[in-house]
Amino acid sequence: MKVEIHGLENIPRNETVIFTSNHQSMLDIKLSLAYIPINFSFISKDSVFHIPILGAYMKSSGHIPIQRGEDRKAYATLLKAIKQLTAKGKSLVVFPEGTRSEDGRLGEFKRGISLIILKSGKRVVPMAIYGSNQFMPKHSLLSHPGKRFIRISFGKALDFDYSRTDREYTIYVTDKIKSAVSNLLQL
Repeated sequence: MKVEIHGLENIPRNETVIFTSNHQSMLDIKLSLAYIPINFSFISKDSVFHIPILGAYMKSSGHIPIQRGEDRKAYATLLKAIKQLTAKGKSLVVFPEGTRSEDGRLGEFKRGISLIILKSGKRVVPMAIYGSNQFMPKHSLLSHPGKRFIRISFGKALDFDYSRTDREYTIYVTDKIKSAVSNLLQL
């Protein structure tokens, strides 16, 4: 497997940020751990925390479980977690699609990510992982080894008007982040 990295210079080293990435495969988690050069935690569906070994690792490493389908509870959990993480100097990695892609294409981003970003006041570093779906596709516990190419790209940090949380602006923020990730996938 060949991994190519682009845009490491776009990751701020002196502040906590929110990385927003597409999600193609379980391999994305391992790739993030290996190639993001700053301290961070993941937001992950709570069922991952019940998987033997992986769940214990997720808990002990300070990653954040979220119950999907309970939007208000999830939102409150995320805001609290972001405040705790940033107080500890940790950044956050989120997959705004909410699930892995079936075919490697970029899915719709959940609008809730924009509210979390705007309430947190943190800059966003768009991130794109290309090719991981070929190595370990959704619904597969085993990898498909062979000559595989994976590219991880980091875009320039995005700033927003953190005083606005109206519906129109949250839609704009979500679209802007999705567009930035999409552009990185095209490199």
